Amino acid sequence: MNDIIVDMLAADEGDCFLIMAEKGNINILIDGGTAGTYHRVLKRKLQELDRQGKCIDLLVVTHIDNDHIGGILELLKENGSDLDSKIIKIRNIWHNSYRHLQLTKEREIGKAEEQILSHYITAGSAQDNLSEWKGTKKISVKQGTTLAALILAGKYHWNEQFDGKAVCSGGKNEISFGKDCRIKVLTPDQEALDKLAGLWRKELLSKWFAFKFSEDELFDDAYEYYMRYLYRSVEYYNQGISDGKNEVDMQSLADCEECSDASKTNRASISMLLQFRRRTLLFLADAHADDAFKKLDGRRKVDLIKLPHHGSSKNISKKFIDNMETEIYLISTNAERYDHPDLKTLAKIICKKTKYHKRIYFNYRLEKVTSVLEQVEESDNTTFIFLEDNQSIVLSDCTGDRDGQ
Repeated sequence: MNDIIVDMLAADEGDCFLIMAEKGNINILIDGGTAGTYHRVLKRKLQELDRQGKCIDLLVVTHIDNDHIGGILELLKENGSDLDSKIIKIRNIWHNSYRHLQLTKEREIGKAEEQILSHYITAGSAQDNLSEWKGTKKISVKQGTTLAALILAGKYHWNEQFDGKAVCSGGKNEISFGKDCRIKVLTPDQEALDKLAGLWRKELLSKWFAFKFSEDELFDDAYEYYMRYLYRSVEYYNQGISDGKNEVDMQSLADCEECSDASKTNRASISMLLQFRRRTLLFLADAHADDAFKKLDGRRKVDLIKLPHHGSSKNISKKFIDNMETEIYLISTNAERYDHPDLKTLAKIICKKTKYHKRIYFNYRLEKVTSVLEQVEESDNTTFIFLEDNQSIVLSDCTGDRDGQ
């Protein structure tokens, strides 16, 4: 049986998905959650794959945010290099860093620019040391432990399918991995990347009006630390409208729309449509669902949707839920930092009238979710499923699917 196995790992407030297909011959890792995700769960999974003679065919780091890249940083620190992998062989990495932004760049860095960038790196390194996974050594500024630095030092194959340029939509239509796996990148588009470049350019010009950009690797490190620790959109934090303890009107919540997520980093997330023979999986990172929807070329049905931004209603419109058909939704979060998912998102799914049964999978049992279960009626055709450790979502290549394997 050529099943597709999706592991939604316990990633704290973040994302970490391991997708295995073609009898284990295609393995795709999307994000790595926090540093703790790697040490508690992901490392063991990857070592088991390695013992089976498998590799990671594609590692996708969707955007720069600690709850997505923390575990990948830990992996690459321990993994060594492309030619001498200590944990597991990684064949390809997709990730957009400073070097992939379209900015006019000089060949060499100036002294003033170097001093300004070093300030960002020093501040970021201090934050790293404060949040370092216990048991690991503290780092120095010179050790190069940003994601970009680790990819470069390890000589990994970085964005090769895009000729070393940015992973974005509008270029190659589909990219194949193995015999039956095809991936279509939906977001970001060039406009979203340009807005991200503009954000970084504005920040640095505020430090010195004559600031000049260059190709020096110091820019990658400073950019990453800025995005991880120093930049926060005014709409970054989820405000939520209910803690789920009081009874709420589901239809009113479903009809309620919020302003869209304004975070330029989230809107520049790498979202994708993965196709494995008859099965299609939609992974939306922290992007806005409507942005990805526009790139689906009229497709209105998939087998699984990983909802964006941990179920935030700022990233998921009623139009998207109503117009996109699927039986399976995934929400990854422990709800501890940003109070995701929004009840508005759950209400949109619950109140959508379908002839088929809808299932919403969670990787944590959340009190705010369980508190609304009694309001879900049989006619809503919706079930909440809380995955336990070592449980996977398994999609058969034929018909039907099963979970808890």
